[in-house]
Order: sequence, then C-alpha cells, then structure tokens
Amino acid sequence: MYTDINDSSHCSRLELRISKELTKCRLQSDNRRYSLVRVCGKFPMILSVKIKGRLASRCCCIDETFPSNDTSAKDFIGQIIVEQSVDPSFATEARTGLVKAAFFDIDGTITRTNVVLAYFAIRMSELSFLRRLFWVPCFAVLCIFYVLVDIFDRSVFNRIFYSNHYRGRSTDSKKSIAALVYEEYYKPRIFPGALEHIKELKRLGYRIVLVTGALDFQIAPLARELEADFVYAAELVEDNGRFTGKLNGMATSNSEKAERLLDYAERFGVSLEDSMAFGDSIADLPMLEMVGRPHAVNPDARLLAIALQRKWTVLSWFLQSQKASTYAEPLPS
Repeated sequence: MYTDINDSSHCSRLELRISKELTKCRLQSDNRRYSLVRVCGKFPMILSVKIKGRLASRCCCIDETFPSNDTSAKDFIGQIIVEQSVDPSFATEARTGLVKAAFFDIDGTITRTNVVLAYFAIRMSELSFLRRLFWVPCFAVLCIFYVLVDIFDRSVFNRIFYSNHYRGRSTDSKKSIAALVYEEYYKPRIFPGALEHIKELKRLGYRIVLVTGALDFQIAPLARELEADFVYAAELVEDNGRFTGKLNGMATSNSEKAERLLDYAERFGVSLEDSMAFGDSIADLPMLEMVGRPHAVNPDARLLAIALQRKWTVLSWFLQSQKASTYAEPLPS
C-alpha cells in the first residue's frame, strides 16, 4: 500500500520540515512501520519520528536538511514511524504533549447488540419462511451452549462461534453483510447516550478507539458513522475467496483488549492514565483496568460489583433518549 502524505488532510502533533530540494514523498506501509520510498521537494509532514532510536519531542518542530551532520538521509528515512490522518481537534493536546483516548467496547456498550444476534439477522435474510421454521428452534438450543461458553471465556466463545457459522462463506459477501447488519441490526440499536458521549469526547480532544470482538467488516459502517479514529476488531482468515472460520490472531476479548490498549498507546503516544474506557461486561475488565478513568456501561452483575467496589463511574444508557438512571454522570468535562 502506498500513501501520499503531501496533502492538507494529514495533520498531527509534530511537524517535520524537509529541505527545499525535496518536494514529494510516498510511504510504503508494512503494518506499523513505514519507510520513505520516493522523495523529491519540500513539504510539511506531521509524524512521530525516531532518529537513531531517540524519540523526537512530540510538541516541537524539527527542521532537517540532508545530509545533516549527525544523521544521514538513509538512516533518518529508515526510522520514520508515521501517524496518519489525525483529527485537527487534537491540536491543543498536541501543544501540551498530552494525547488522550476514549476506548469503547461496542456490543452492549455503544449498541444493544451482540455477535450472535448479528449473525441471526444475516441468516433470517437468507432463509425462506419454511427453512426458518426448522432453523430458528435449532439455533435457539445452540445459543444455550454459547451462553455457557461465554460465561466461561468470551475469547473461547468467539472462536467457536465464528468457526461454526462463518466457515466456508464467500468473502465476496462482506460488503452486503456489513450493509445488512448495520442497517437492520446495529443502527436501530445505538444508544443515544453513547452518541452524546462520543461527540463530547471528540470535542474535548479525545481519540475515539473501538475495541471489539465483533467482526471487522461488520462493524466498519458503524465505525464510519461514529467517526472513530481507530478500530480493533476480529478478523477472519480468508483462503481462496472463502472464510476459514479461524481468527487472524487473538480474539479481541478479555486480556487481549488490554494488549490492544497498550499497542495503541505505544504506537500513538497516548497517555492511558489520562484516557477513558467504556465497557459493559466482565470481559472488558482488563481494558477498563488499563486507563485512569474507567466507565462501566449497563454492566453485568460481575462488572457492576467490581465497579461499585472500586468507585468507578457507572452509566446506564437506553435506546430511548431519556436521562440515565441512578449511576449516571453528566457528559465528560
């Protein structure tokens, strides 16, 4: 993948000015690390930069002319780590050197949804009336097993569920499935309280990061609607145009959610102590424990007990636009 970065849409907390002889730059992406592969001219770049292992200050401007006395162009270019498409609303945080994020679970937190009923919506759109009469009772019985597995370990449940129900499906159906799931299932079940909080948090300069065990292509339309800055989600392995049913990497649940927060903080220089997290179940506990301001949203019994014991903020969000109940707090300030 090649990404042009010499346009005004890219902004960030650190501006790097390249010498007048340089006019254009393209970056070749390899997951987190980027390498400068073509250079000619002057342009403003807004990056996180490492020079010979030293992380440059995040709140100052660096002027580099090549060749410089202490760093060759080759050495400098090889160690650039880029932060792309950062919202301009973070300019204030950039000047102070403080970057904050708000990490959100999706199912049960932003929306009254779960991965089982998302799949149910897909199947109901595919089956005829007569086939539904047979399939629905069988699936209901299977859901009892899923509930028990989920209580034991959410990540194990995710792996079993995706393997049972997505293995062999054509990858060409991703766009149609995503559109169906969003319009018919997710969109009508978004909590107004979640939308209000996300809007206010963005105004206050927080980056909105979604951390979910749901499938990446299914929640992509919701992520766009929320204008999320980053998404961690489950990704199915593809082979010869079909899903294998296996997850690419670890399921985004339990302790893995905490790992995703650490990953994001390392990649983008985020202060977790000054960040927030929002989750609804005990599977979100490791994520909530990673931040300075955890929020339990419509929590299950186990998470509620822990949240009250630790004096965490507890929120009740509803599908109707009504004021939250006893444990609610006003919008963040």
